[in-house]
Amino acid sequence: MLENFKKFESLGTPKYLSELCSKIAANKKWTQKNVKEYFLNRIIDGRYIFDWWLFFLILLWIVNEKNGILSLDKDFSKIISNQENFNNEVLNKIFEKLKADDIFDDIFSSENISYDIINKVVEIKNSSFTLAYSNFKQLLIDFKFLSLHPNGFEDKLIVNSEYRDMFDKKLLPNIYKRMMWLEELKKKLENQQIEGEKAELFVIEYEKNRLGSKKDNVERISPYHVGAGYDILSCHSANSTNQDRFIEVKSFSWKVAFYLTRNEVDQARIRKDDYYLYLIDRDEMNKLEYKPMIIKNPYESILKENNKNRTKEIDTYYISKI
Repeated sequence: MLENFKKFESLGTPKYLSELCSKIAANKKWTQKNVKEYFLNRIIDGRYIFDWWLFFLILLWIVNEKNGILSLDKDFSKIISNQENFNNEVLNKIFEKLKADDIFDDIFSSENISYDIINKVVEIKNSSFTLAYSNFKQLLIDFKFLSLHPNGFEDKLIVNSEYRDMFDKKLLPNIYKRMMWLEELKKKLENQQIEGEKAELFVIEYEKNRLGSKKDNVERISPYHVGAGYDILSCHSANSTNQDRFIEVKSFSWKVAFYLTRNEVDQARIRKDDYYLYLIDRDEMNKLEYKPMIIKNPYESILKENNKNRTKEIDTYYISKI
């Protein structure tokens, strides 16, 4: 929904929207043409451009359009005479509609929200809206949900005290839920990184033992070059004159399943017989005699057939049941 906001200069002020709703309620056969004619050259709250006025209300289910005829939601018909109640219900509709919007979540995220213990107010970074959504920020200011910080901080807005309860009920649960999800995701990624590092260190030791006198040519590069498309440089044999084996390490548990990025696939395609996949079973790797599953030239052996009928590139390949 918020993505559509970028197209318009103004979303409308409370006074304008309530007057618009009142006219639609009073005129049973009004169309969009009638609305445009009525508000032509009108200046309301010092503004005269309301280029998303009707689409905005229809999107919030406040105004309905059937066979070209506009009608007002019956619940709003009861409150349009009271500006405060009207403002509250419009804000409720906005937050209800936006609760599943990713951009809205990014704006009202835990990274952008803070609490001023001196003024006892909830703060939000002004910059969180970015220029693209400044009209949405202005709408929230016009409806008095947000206002400038009392201490004059340029990059801080505050949630007005009369709307603190609405913020706590409508926005805070989503903020908390997303924060917990991000924490869980962070833990999951950290665990994956730890498991990946263990597998790579296992391969380092395996390669050093395999090469013997050439063990100094085994080098782990993944910490320095994340996008290389391989994790370890090694040699095919003790007779190699340079590092000629490019190893991508993947670990798994219970069943063989892993992801390959487009860059890893490209490296496998380019390097052919010099590119290897080392698949490490995390449940077995600590056993004394364990050896990794090694796949030479995986592009030919497991990827080429998979790509034969593809007409477009993809970013990630899921490989299982090798």
